Amino acid sequence: MSDTTPREGSRLGPYLLGRRHPDSDPALGDIYEAHHLETGAPALVLVPNPATPWAPRASWSVRSLSEVSPPFLAVEVERTPGATTRALHELTLLHMRLSGAMACVEDREDTATFLSRAPHVAFRPQPRRRALSMGFAVFGGMVFGMGLLLLWLQSHLPTVAALDSVTVQTESGEPVIWIDVSAVTSPGTGYPLPSTPIKGQ
Repeated sequence: MSDTTPREGSRLGPYLLGRRHPDSDPALGDIYEAHHLETGAPALVLVPNPATPWAPRASWSVRSLSEVSPPFLAVEVERTPGATTRALHELTLLHMRLSGAMACVEDREDTATFLSRAPHVAFRPQPRRRALSMGFAVFGGMVFGMGLLLLWLQSHLPTVAALDSVTVQTESGEPVIWIDVSAVTSPGTGYPLPSTPIKGQ
């Protein structure tokens, strides 16, 4: 453990430390107001005093819950050092030391106000914003590429030659002539309809 005491504005893990709490207990260590660097959520950080004999011996990440209705308490594990009783004992010590630190500040209105604040605006999740911007850039590039591909395909597709006339045989054996009307500039010759249906109709 470092013998230097962190100062306001220094980074400690995922936290940016704020002011050192005036009611810190030297036996426990120094209590700092802090903000999480990614979420901006307010936090209290307990840093062991170099003169004290204790220091964390296992890396835990847990989330504590307290609900009124229905009533329950919960500890949700986010990261564990391993499934050993010694590690679990360190989790117990973590909560005991944090409860001691909270007991030092629980009567202070300024601490209650600090912890009740919404996440700090300056600490919006930068990695997520970068990922979102990257996603939009990739999507835009894909749309642009698809547009270029469609233009290329349209200019390179074989054109279908207009048919002047094609002769087709019907079931009755009588020829039918198809004419491209758009190519005809003068009106065509009309034929009278037959008086009886054509054979096979």
